[in-house]
This record gives sequence, structure tokens and C-alpha cells, in this order.
Amino acid sequence: MGRYVPTSDIFDKIEETGLGVGGKIQLTNALSKLNTVMEILLKVKPMMQVMVLNG
Repeated sequence: MGRYVPTSDIFDKIEETGLGVGGKIQLTNALSKLNTVMEILLKVKPMMQVMVLNG
């Protein structure tokens, strides 16, 4: 089973994305926006953050 463990930045992206059909949060769209921002940041300042969760 896959798990997303985003930083708190995801809340800004959820707000920017807005609600979808039925007033539901569009988490996948927000994750996509956050991913785009992170890709740009990585190109400007290369870094790597790795989090391993067992359980």
C-alpha cells in the first residue's frame, strides 16, 4: 500500500486547488502542484529528502 507523507506545504496547495465535485478536496491535484513546485526547487537548489516509514 502506498502512502503520501507530504510536508505542511500541501495545505496551501489544497487551498489553491479549491473544492471539486461534491465539495471534495482535490488531493491528487494538490499533490501534483506541490510536486511541480518541488521539481523547480530541486533544479534551482539540488537536495534530497528521504523519509522511510515502517509499519
